[in-house]
Amino acid sequence: MDGFERFLVVAGLVAAAWLALPTRRSLTRAGHRFAQDNDLWIAPELMAAVDRAHRRERWVLAVAALAVVAVFLLGPDRATSPLVLFAVVVPIAAVGRLLLAGRDFPVRPGQVSVARPRAVRVGDYLPPTAPAAFAVWALLGAGAAGLGVRWGERGLVVAGAVMVLVTLAVAGSVVAVSRRPEPAVDAAHLYLQDAWRAARMRTTLQQLALAGYCLGLTLASADPALPSGLWVVPIAVAGVASGLALHGRARFRDRLWPDVPAGQVLSVGGAA
Repeated sequence: MDGFERFLVVAGLVAAAWLALPTRRSLTRAGHRFAQDNDLWIAPELMAAVDRAHRRERWVLAVAALAVVAVFLLGPDRATSPLVLFAVVVPIAAVGRLLLAGRDFPVRPGQVSVARPRAVRVGDYLPPTAPAAFAVWALLGAGAAGLGVRWGERGLVVAGAVMVLVTLAVAGSVVAVSRRPEPAVDAAHLYLQDAWRAARMRTTLQQLALAGYCLGLTLASADPALPSGLWVVPIAVAGVASGLALHGRARFRDRLWPDVPAGQVLSVGGAA
């Protein structure tokens, strides 16, 4: 193991420890940013639940970081490049966090819960171009895997195949989470659930976009015989997918809460 490989291992372990052991100040800052971004005033007892939810999110990423270190150390000849590993771990962590989404602010036993009068769809949280973004990411992964086979680059084949599988997994998870019931004791609690769900989905797509960029960089640098200028193509494709998935602001307020005036602050769990 050379010096650069040791640096990657140590950096991965330090990152995992930093993610798994957040400070009280960092959790408070994340909770306040979430409330501010979504025009919310959150009562202290519910803010504690927001802090716990942020902590769980960091634990998922810490486990993913440890998984990367393990794969790097135990993989055959450690032939997989750091960019490929990064492209693999980010969306896998995102899928893990999505599987927990919707379970962060449950209704306590004995409390009366409210129900939404209509079914929620993916389009209530994500832009209508999101399905096209998933298609572009899947095509980018399939193209990378195909070129990896042609060039004899095993790491590129693995990264492309994982990109396809994880893109499909994220798309399926987004649909499943959108359809998952949101237990809430009142309208404000339901708004909190929507805001948290929308924020987690957007973060997931940001992570998937970052993985797409990493795969694009890996593809661009995989073959030194690639004609001059063509190296920008996979990176541009990743950029197109990112734009399709992340353009505009969160939609849930316009789609699910059209009667709430823009800029109005909602109080959750108590009076402001």
